[in-house]
Amino acid sequence: MSGRSLGGHILRHDALGGAMGELPTGTVTFLFTDIETSTRLGRELGTDRWHELLSQHGPIIREAAGRHHGVEVRTEGDAFFLAFRTAHDAVAFAADAQRALTAHAWPDDARIRVRMGMHTGDAVAGRADTGMDYVGYDVNRAARVAAAGHGGQVLLSYVTRALLGDVLPEGVTVRDLGEHRLKDISQPERIYQLVIERLPDAFPPLRTMGAPLRNFPPQVTSFIGRERELGQIEELLKKTRLLTLVGPGGTGKSRLAIELGSRAAEKFDDGAVFVPLVSLRDAGLVLSTIARTLSVHEAASRPIFDSLVAELQDAHRLLVLDNFEQVIDAAPAVAELVAACGHLSVLVTSRSALRVSGERELAVEPLSAPDPSSLPPLEQLAEFESVALFMDRARALRPELTLNPKNAAAIASICARLDGLPLAIELAAARIRTLSPQELAARLEQSLGLLTSSARDAQARHRTLRDTLAWSYELLQPTEQLVFRRLSAFAGGCSTAAADEVCAIPSRALVDVLDSLVGKSLLRRSELDGSTRFGMLQTMREFAEEQLHASGEADNIHAAHADHFLRFVVVTERQLETADAVAAIHSLEQERENVRAALSWYIERNDFERAAGMASAIGLFWWIRGYASEGRSWIDRILALPGSSVRTTARVRALRTGGMIAFPQKDVATGRGWLEEAVALGRELHEDGLVADALHWLGDLTVVDRGPAEGLALFREAKELARASGHIFTFDATRIHLAMNARFAGDIAGARAMADELLTEGRASGKVWASAQAHLILGWGALDERDPRRAAEHFREAIVLLGALGDRFSLLFALLAFAMATAEQGGAERAVGIAAAAEAQAARSGIGLPDFVFKMIGPSLDAARMSLAPEVAHAAATAGREMSIESAIAYALETPAEMQEHR
Repeated sequence: MSGRSLGGHILRHDALGGAMGELPTGTVTFLFTDIETSTRLGRELGTDRWHELLSQHGPIIREAAGRHHGVEVRTEGDAFFLAFRTAHDAVAFAADAQRALTAHAWPDDARIRVRMGMHTGDAVAGRADTGMDYVGYDVNRAARVAAAGHGGQVLLSYVTRALLGDVLPEGVTVRDLGEHRLKDISQPERIYQLVIERLPDAFPPLRTMGAPLRNFPPQVTSFIGRERELGQIEELLKKTRLLTLVGPGGTGKSRLAIELGSRAAEKFDDGAVFVPLVSLRDAGLVLSTIARTLSVHEAASRPIFDSLVAELQDAHRLLVLDNFEQVIDAAPAVAELVAACGHLSVLVTSRSALRVSGERELAVEPLSAPDPSSLPPLEQLAEFESVALFMDRARALRPELTLNPKNAAAIASICARLDGLPLAIELAAARIRTLSPQELAARLEQSLGLLTSSARDAQARHRTLRDTLAWSYELLQPTEQLVFRRLSAFAGGCSTAAADEVCAIPSRALVDVLDSLVGKSLLRRSELDGSTRFGMLQTMREFAEEQLHASGEADNIHAAHADHFLRFVVVTERQLETADAVAAIHSLEQERENVRAALSWYIERNDFERAAGMASAIGLFWWIRGYASEGRSWIDRILALPGSSVRTTARVRALRTGGMIAFPQKDVATGRGWLEEAVALGRELHEDGLVADALHWLGDLTVVDRGPAEGLALFREAKELARASGHIFTFDATRIHLAMNARFAGDIAGARAMADELLTEGRASGKVWASAQAHLILGWGALDERDPRRAAEHFREAIVLLGALGDRFSLLFALLAFAMATAEQGGAERAVGIAAAAEAQAARSGIGLPDFVFKMIGPSLDAARMSLAPEVAHAAATAGREMSIESAIAYALETPAEMQEHR
């Protein structure tokens, strides 16, 4: 089906599930499906075989729909429009149908990938004489959600996701893909993806009108008051580009900044981005964290500051830097970034000002609170922001609670006693399930009065908050106190499994304790990629850390935390060589702050062996994701530890990892020295696997330094050692290099045979990176054989796999190769645009692509440019240079029909 059929709701009546009266009415989940690249498939298979395929495809869809109460509204070719009475039925259908479509043996071994999209809204019936069964905004929105997806992908709108709640079919979870603009839809849509067990879940960026506008974390509670402050901030941001919200912990700075950023995103052409710094302690990582949030690649051959400037100098964007106080030494770098980027605005939350040029400060005061000694009438009392916040949070626990003459004085007393501090008020309100307002006020007065006497030297509001935290902590059961303080060891939150291991209490009891701490507002629960995580506000974590140190168990708990994440990265490193590679990458990204904390713990204690082991296990992740500068920083610190010079396996691991990181840094001299020592010491210690790894990376450096032929002997020895020692990644990587060398030497058939072998193995075992590299080699081979159409298909597959992994270096290489194949097929304008996008991304990110790449693609792209009118070539190149990496991928993967729709 062409994209046109999913682009709007007016579709041809080919098959109806019943008369109009039989269609669901009221609130309905609308679901669209179609086969990816069906036009090309139909052309390749021919009419008869294509109809045979459709005759098998239709029954699979209809049978699954029947099992889940779906009604077939209409079809067009390979596309279905279905209606379901509930969102749960629609999701169950989608999972069931995708499993059946994947398991089916299709004619001629065709690869059939069906995309699906759904949205829930009001069913508005059309007129029978127009051939329209449902009409209206919600149908169009469902069609646009579906059109954003890729074959095999199932997308949901925000409304559909909300209606699902926590009830999902077995083996199905939901992944948040962020906010996106959909064609003909004025407001951005938050889109979710079904993750179906044992089916692929990694896809290219959505085919939407640009990258997500913002990434602000969704809030589970309502925003109360602060309208005056919001107005002040908006006015100040018109006059200054660096604004800091200052105030003590608990005043609500972060929540205010998130609300402002969410509201103001539309006023910035390039959106607003939230950068959480809460788990950072190293000011040197602030720019890297901003870059990672913006998907700016870290290239060690270029300072990260320069890469950020290249990305942001023309961007009209708002950055919200949250919890800056513990990385205050990074303030000059932020000020320099603002000065270098003329359209960039930065909103900072911090307990203290940055004290840099160009900064404006705004003090965030507590919420307005009443005077208990002079109570106003009830309707006026309810207008105080602190009272409104208390009542909102209390009613979430006791919906029947009202502000009335009997409890007004107590509620006013609570808000005044807590100085109007939002966090303190939320902690107190969490107790309303078991205490009346009057009882709560009495206990607060007594407890805080006792606590305050021991902290008279603290600032009043800080003392109030700390005393409230202490009061809440003292009310916990002993096991709850233990878990609360031990959770402070985690940076950036934790999974239930990690908490189970580090907190060291029985699993069944832990779940109850975690739930209790969430209910008492001492812990926050969130869901990411279908898994539950727990985290603390920074103020909470600081208090919990104090209690952990006071308990005398801090060293043991931090050691348990570090050892847990050492085991985690060792296991995850192995997964990078399997079908779980994309999930492993996501897991490592999710736990990056915890891994940093663990590395710091080992380094601070001069534990060279464990620090080297952890860096070794995460080195491949650093390399794939382009975090070379961070990895090099850790390696330098580890190799400077006492004991690092001892000739042990740990030293081999550290040297090998350092050499791996030196490759993307193009630090040939240092990398060669480290790797040559790793090879020599590894041979001495009979560590054949590590020797294979070091020889492979030494071969890479040799190719960069001396040319492809010079690395052959190193790759051949590395290959045999890796085969014997079971080092899968190195075994595959050396074969890839040998295949590339064969092609350069003119042995096209030999290169193709090696790449075919790699691809066959990769598909069988799900090795993502090796499969992508094999597709690249096969694509170049197809170009050598003057078959650009086949080359483009291989390059497409490589782009999909590399995009899912986030291997930016190889991805840009694949985009340029695809541009060449496109040019060779006559798609000059598109080729120029894709090449310009890849070259611009390389320049912004500081990625130095090898000269031989441009020698290979140069003639074809030059010819493509020359074939176009100058103004057309210029427009195509300009559009390409303005694309994000996500937009460039989506543009490269578009089919002709989809390209026509987007016009």
